[in-house]
Amino acid sequence: TPPAAPPRPSAGPAPGPTPPQPTARAEASPPRPAAKPKAPAEPTPAGEAAAARRLLAAGDAAGAERALDRSLRLFPEEAELHRLRGRALLAQRRFADAEAALRRAIDLSPDLATAYFDLAACFAARGQRKNAIGALGMALRLGFRDVSALRGEGALAKVRGTRPFGDLMQRFFNSREAANPDEEARLEFAKKQLKAVFKRSRDPYDRALEVVRFAEAQNPAAVEFLAELLKDRAEIVRMAIAEQLGRTRDPEAQHWLCERAARARKASVRIALYRALGDLETNEAVDPLLQGLSDKTPAVRMAAARALGEHPDRRSVEPLIQLLEDAKPLDAVVIVEALGKITGQDLGLEAADWRNWWLAHPDAPIGPVRDPCRRKGREAFTVATPSGFASRSGKLKRKALKHNGGTLASERAVQGALEWLARHQSEDGRWDTDGWAINCKEKKAWERVTKVRERRWDVRVTSLALMTFLGAGHTHMSGEYSRHVRRGLDFLRRQQRRDGYVRGDHHPNHLHSHAAATIALCEAYLMTRDCSLRGPAQRAVDWIVRRQYPNGGWGWAKGESHTRAGGWNLVALVTADDAGLKVPASALVLFRSFLDSVTVFDDESRLGFAYGVLRPGTKVGEGLSVLDHEDVREGGNQLTTAIALWARLLLGQRRSEDAILGGLGQLAKNVPGRGAKGVAPPDEYLFFGSQAALMAGKKLWSQWNPAMSGALTASQVGRGCERGSWEPFDNHGRVYSTALGALTLETYYRYLRKLD
Repeated sequence: TPPAAPPRPSAGPAPGPTPPQPTARAEASPPRPAAKPKAPAEPTPAGEAAAARRLLAAGDAAGAERALDRSLRLFPEEAELHRLRGRALLAQRRFADAEAALRRAIDLSPDLATAYFDLAACFAARGQRKNAIGALGMALRLGFRDVSALRGEGALAKVRGTRPFGDLMQRFFNSREAANPDEEARLEFAKKQLKAVFKRSRDPYDRALEVVRFAEAQNPAAVEFLAELLKDRAEIVRMAIAEQLGRTRDPEAQHWLCERAARARKASVRIALYRALGDLETNEAVDPLLQGLSDKTPAVRMAAARALGEHPDRRSVEPLIQLLEDAKPLDAVVIVEALGKITGQDLGLEAADWRNWWLAHPDAPIGPVRDPCRRKGREAFTVATPSGFASRSGKLKRKALKHNGGTLASERAVQGALEWLARHQSEDGRWDTDGWAINCKEKKAWERVTKVRERRWDVRVTSLALMTFLGAGHTHMSGEYSRHVRRGLDFLRRQQRRDGYVRGDHHPNHLHSHAAATIALCEAYLMTRDCSLRGPAQRAVDWIVRRQYPNGGWGWAKGESHTRAGGWNLVALVTADDAGLKVPASALVLFRSFLDSVTVFDDESRLGFAYGVLRPGTKVGEGLSVLDHEDVREGGNQLTTAIALWARLLLGQRRSEDAILGGLGQLAKNVPGRGAKGVAPPDEYLFFGSQAALMAGKKLWSQWNPAMSGALTASQVGRGCERGSWEPFDNHGRVYSTALGALTLETYYRYLRKLD
């Protein structure tokens, strides 16, 4: 009879007689319990990735692809596995499939630097050098922690089979290793690299972007080197150099900036130079800036005036008051802001008030402006940094409304929209996309709620509603609707994640939602200087910068860059820059390059163009003129043209350039409200087109404004619970259409500071 339990093994001999065993091996050793078969180890993403790397290192790219296909069935959302699959496809020279896999990895993990590194190899193998450099730049921005590990990545370059990538890869290594403790060696290497770019590249945007990257990575010791590059023939390059010289905040840059400011022929270059002088932390820049007040170009004078506000000095007060006496409303805003920074006073836009105060207080103390969110000190005794958007309230608002063609009817429509939005805000601070009627007193309101295409757009419509209140001069600290604005801002801050992303409620248009939320946060901070908003606003801006693609645009999936998404993100970055938040200049230069890449000229009209989508595999400079169904549904070429036109104007392009003239021609052909009834629904085309038309000048604005204003005021609901709102269009919802309608009618004073 066998024992009830197997005997335990022991060091000594087993007691008692040992029964005979069937084998000789068993006779020589004590019996052992039967070993249970080991369960197979559970697969993990790290283990699967390690196995794939071994196959790649052995040169078996096809085997690695098959193994990764099996792994991705288990872990479909693992970014590193998609990256390795892209590398395996790249080694087999299947470039399109490799790019798609790498794009998928980037979508899943936007901060995966190695994915951008491999994507650069893919671009280089296809001869797309500019895209390769852009992808490398993104990888550099994200960075690697260990250069030796990066060398290991480079050892697999032969597996990829991409000879054209060799020089770019070496440049990548050198750039990472340039960040060593030897500052002098690092700087000399960076200078050599930048000179090489200037020598071989004919594209001014390439050179301008490299200047920005060089200045952001180097120390102020490069001031003299950058100043020597001001001889470049391209205007955009000189502007980029001037801006970066100012951002070095090195007093040594003043000599070079002052010398060039006096001799620069282009007005845009003089503007950039004066702005750079304003960024320098020295009052020695006051004398050349005072000379700039007598420049023959109004925009140059305003740039000098704005820069003087950054250098409080008694000598600046009288010249600025003289300039204010004959200033236009647009210029008066800039001059008054400068006087406020210098004197700490807020006396309005009338030059007489400022002169009377100056005559009565000739010995008034002048000192630096205190930023309460950054530093505290007795040396800073004037008011805190002046709030922006002064044209949204008070006398300046009335003046701007009259000057730009606004009417009592348009203002009544805005007020009606604000009242409707205030009545339909939810208790938690949001504006509900499809549930706004729960706040309506009328019993049958629910029966008239239009079905929206997506039920969860609350972050986006809440942000647009807040922009409407802020545009009319109401903040969370002042105004009739301060309680509503405060609750809305609190809702947005509760939706923000640690990485800065303001949740888009799982909607694919999350870029729009986040961009609109960023604009609302930045505008609220700019108008109030509330320090509690500075952190959330900066984190939201940082998230936008991280999500920018190497080609300069923004998109929703698979690396496609959409003009519409880019337009909203650009407005957010420009607003953040106005608010004094940190915005990399490279992001703005990259987006301007993206706009050029998707510009298509019409052979018949020569100047007519449309903006579309830059899809993966499309070479920069070969944008698509035919938009896919999604873009047509969202507004088509008319909308993307209006967005890109306003973006170019915000980025400082001259109105005489072909791209600007082409956009103006397209807008003139599509003035709103020219239908049979003369009624147009509020949509993004009206909003972006109105901003662009006003900035473009009187010729287009005189045609656009009456049509836009008349169409919107005629289509606003005038009775019932919906009084003050606009009917939903294209299933977007009533809150969305009402906010856009009011935002469009606020064009007369909303971005007045941008018109200079």
